Amino acid sequence: MRNFFMLLLVALTILNFFVYTNSPDRVAGQFGPGGRPTSWMSRETQFFLMQGLELFLFLLFTFIPELIVRTPVQWVNMPHREFWLAPENRSATKAKLAVLMAEMGVYLFLFFGALTLILSAANRSETVRLHMSDFWMTLAAFLGSTAFWSIKFYRTFRKPEHPEFGHPPAL
Repeated sequence: MRNFFMLLLVALTILNFFVYTNSPDRVAGQFGPGGRPTSWMSRETQFFLMQGLELFLFLLFTFIPELIVRTPVQWVNMPHREFWLAPENRSATKAKLAVLMAEMGVYLFLFFGALTLILSAANRSETVRLHMSDFWMTLAAFLGSTAFWSIKFYRTFRKPEHPEFGHPPAL
């Protein structure tokens, strides 16, 4: 999953460059009711904004597992944190978090890719207008994947049935 997450970062970079080279000089930066543009920006600003955001999120999702296992237990909000952040379980917790964060990153980057295509189509049309049905379907798919991920996260970090065995349950 981590390799796919990294591959998606590369794919989004290529997609962003393609969109940049095929966009008008001025693109809609925000859309309001009915898909009408409400603000504008240069295509360079859009390109660097998206690239910066995607790189920041990639680094954040990559380093969150390390950050969490180094943070004092009382400052971490996760299920059964006392068990999962106990010294003997931290390496397993870090490994599980790395997989889960990469999975969430994949969902987020797929969402960004779809939004980039939807926004590019809107900006290249004769009358700039966002196709709201495409946007709502994409958002619904992302929210569904986020709900699935959240359930998986809570199931992964449930309290083990037999903690005396000293190892957390498998994913």
